[in-house]
Formats: sequence, C-alpha cells, structure tokens
Amino acid sequence: MNDRTNAEARRAGPSGLDIFLRLASPYWSGATGRQAWGLTIASLAFAVAQVAVQLGLNRWIGWFFDLLDARDPRIVWAIAAFPAILALMMAVAAQQIYLRMALQVHWRAWVTIRLTERWLARGRHYLLPFFDGDSDNPDYRIAEDIRVVTEAAIDFAMAIVSGLLLLAGFVSVLWSLSSTLRIPLFVTELAVPGYLVWAAILYALIGSALTYWLGRPMIAINEQRHAREGDFRFHLVRTRERSEAIALQAGEQSELDLHRGVLATLVAAWQRLMLAQRRLTVVTTGYSSAAPIAPLLIAAPDYLAGGITLGGVFQASAAFVQVQLALGFFVDNFARLSDWRAALNRIGMLDQGLARIDQQIAEGSDTNIVLAQSRDGSLRLVDLHLDSPDGTVVIDEATATILPGERVLVTGEAGAGSTTLFRAVAGLWPWGKGRIERPAAETMFVPQRPYLPHGTLRAALAFPRAGTAFNDAAIGRALERCDLGSLTRRLEEVGQWDRIL
Repeated sequence: MNDRTNAEARRAGPSGLDIFLRLASPYWSGATGRQAWGLTIASLAFAVAQVAVQLGLNRWIGWFFDLLDARDPRIVWAIAAFPAILALMMAVAAQQIYLRMALQVHWRAWVTIRLTERWLARGRHYLLPFFDGDSDNPDYRIAEDIRVVTEAAIDFAMAIVSGLLLLAGFVSVLWSLSSTLRIPLFVTELAVPGYLVWAAILYALIGSALTYWLGRPMIAINEQRHAREGDFRFHLVRTRERSEAIALQAGEQSELDLHRGVLATLVAAWQRLMLAQRRLTVVTTGYSSAAPIAPLLIAAPDYLAGGITLGGVFQASAAFVQVQLALGFFVDNFARLSDWRAALNRIGMLDQGLARIDQQIAEGSDTNIVLAQSRDGSLRLVDLHLDSPDGTVVIDEATATILPGERVLVTGEAGAGSTTLFRAVAGLWPWGKGRIERPAAETMFVPQRPYLPHGTLRAALAFPRAGTAFNDAAIGRALERCDLGSLTRRLEEVGQWDRIL
C-alpha cells in the first residue's frame, strides 16, 4: 500500500471507542468473564469503602478542630480515634490497589495472548510488512502499548468511579458547611447558597479548560514517541541477532552510527514531549497546590462573620480538596490520557492491519494461489503465476512436477524468483494465481536462516512440535546421526541453541 492509501485507511479506521470495546468486551463477556467481573466488583467494593473512610476522616477533622478551638478536654478522645481511622485507611487502600493490579495483569495477559495469536496465525506476522506499513514494530505494540492501555484504562475507570463517589459524598458536606453568600450588585444583592460548592465547580472548570488547551498536542507527540521507541528497540534487537555477521565484517562503527541516528530521532520526540509536559505542569502544579488554600481564603470572611466554626473551615478545606480530586480528573490525568490514547491508536492500527491482510486475501480469493494435496505424493506447479506486492511479475505461468524421492535444484540470478517460488510452495506468498499441489504427508521447509527457539535443547530439537513429542531414545538417535551424541546429557539445559549449535 502506498502512503496515500495508508492515510485514507487510517482516516476510515475505527474510532478510539471501537478499538477499546474490541479489547474490553470479549474479556468481560467471554470465557474470562467470571474472573473479570469478580475482580471488578471486588475493586469497586473497596473503592466505595475507601470513600466511606475518607468521609469518616473528614468528620473527624471537623470534630478535632472544633474541640481544639473550644479547648475542650474531650480532644483526647479525638486524638485516640485517629490511629484507628488511619489503620483502616491503610488496610482499605492496600487491598484496593492489590485488586486493581490483579485486574490489570489478568486483562493485559488476556489481550496480549489474543493479539499475539492473531499476529502469528496463518503467517500474518510474515505478511504484515508487505500489506501494511502503519503496523511497524508489532512486538513493541504487543509488549508495551497493551500494557499502557490496560493499566491506564483500569486506573481511569477506578478514578472515575471514586470521583463520582467523592463528589456525591463531599458536595453534600460542602453544601452543609456553606451559608448563603450575599454579593452586593448595584442597588441589590445576589444571594449564592452553597457558595463553596459553586466555587469548587468553577475552580475545576477553569483548570480543565486550561489543561485541555495546553495538553491537546501531547496525543500526537506521544504517538510519535511510541513509534520512535519501537524503532530504537527494533534496531538494537536486530544488531543482537546479527552480531556474528557484524563482528566478522567489523561493522561495529557502522552499527553505532545507525543507532546514534535512530536515538537522535527518539531524543527529538522526547524533547517535544518535555516542552509540552512543562507547559502542562505549570497549570497542574498551580491547580493542585492552590486547592487546599483556596477554600480557606473563600471561607475566611464567613468565619470572621461567625457563619462557620474553625472546625467547619478545616472540614470545608478537606472536602474542597476531595471535590477537586473528583472534578479534577481531567487536569490530573491529561498527560497520561494522551499517552493512553496514543497507545490505543497504535494497537488499533495493528489490529486493523491484521484484519486488512485477511480482507485483501479474501477479496482476491478467486485469483489467489490454490494450495491442494497431491494424490500421488508429488509436488506439482500448475500454471503458477507469481507477482511482487507492487504487481511486478516474478514468475509467469510455471508448470512442473517433482516426484517423490526426486531431488531438484532451482537456480537463477538474484531476483529471478527462486525464493519467491519457495515461499509460495510453503503457502506464505498470496500474490499470484495458479495451483500448487503438495504431498499429503507433513512437509518440512528449511529457511535460509535456520531458526531454533530459545529454551531447552529438547524443545529446540522438537520444534515446531512440543518438546514432549519425542522420547529420549529418538532424540538420542537423531543427535548420534549428526555426531552430536555428547549433547544427550544436556536435553533439559536452557540456552540460545541457535548459536551454540
């Protein structure tokens, strides 16, 4: 696909809500639903308990400062009650965090396995770079972007629920502590009941508007940063995998220059994020720092006029802060929201790219290469026509039969199509038409660069089957035939066997 097609596909792609629902709905409604809902309900229950304890602490604040202002000897009872309240707060908060993290880990594991299965199925991991240029570094998206999306989504959801509970509980506290504020207005006066509530709402609205205005560009900046992070990790992994070739050719300096260039683009992305974060921090820091002081200043005239007690002033201040925590979700989390949205977009592009592979192959199913089983165990190519992804003809109408036991060498100049033919026979090349008949028995293909999985020697020898597919005697005979009989004692040893062998 060219750049224009990719851009049009992105514009026509699913919305952030659609992407999120595809990640979340099956988890809570499918086979994992019982455990998912169990963790969710338990987390919500402790969120309610945490708000209840906060309300109890708020009442204690009013009680304590009223006793202090009156020099009442019963203040010793208030002091004695505080450790119990604190211990309850600590226990509830700790359990609520544990349950929230358990839900995050379980959901992340489920999404990771589900997307990895789609990526690896039917050779999509191989075809993805040919079909879709917007889904680069799928490993980073699966490993990092899914973590960002699942962890932040649970945190945001719990923060919103807690915010609504805080709002419901502490707005009533503020309203009960606020007398009617009378503001002179020309020849009359304006009566404002519950003025502390309206002050809290206005304070939150101003902070949210400034945060959105300053922080909106961070969504695109974070998306670029994630892409550069993936590029940098990709090049590091590639150097590690090609270390022998690099060392033999003394190419370390060239690789270092390449890494410096890629790192420079990553640093530039981080610098753009740093500037945006600095602008946003000016607002968020001022917002959070002034929140405990603003209600004291607002309530001071009412206190001097005898409309509210000293305990009421401090209780109102604490309630004002809790209301700000509820209403200030947008201010406190905008930077993380932008990072979350960028990661969600990248997962959506990977999901869309995988779906596009199936769609394009299905649309061309009438002219695709047909893979079938031969009746006599031979390999047949019937009017096989192979193209490159851009439409260039690679092989035109090839017909051949290779009988069982027959050995055939395919030669040609570079670019003549021998590798493409091999991929088509293996079922990895969808571009073209014709028919390929393969033996009914399981056919093994050896790639140009041999691959062995990381793990035990037993698993490496059995690949792509499970390590338990062959007994020790069969494995020992295979090693003896390769003059590697000494390795039979190391079958359970874990190592990088692609290098050791």
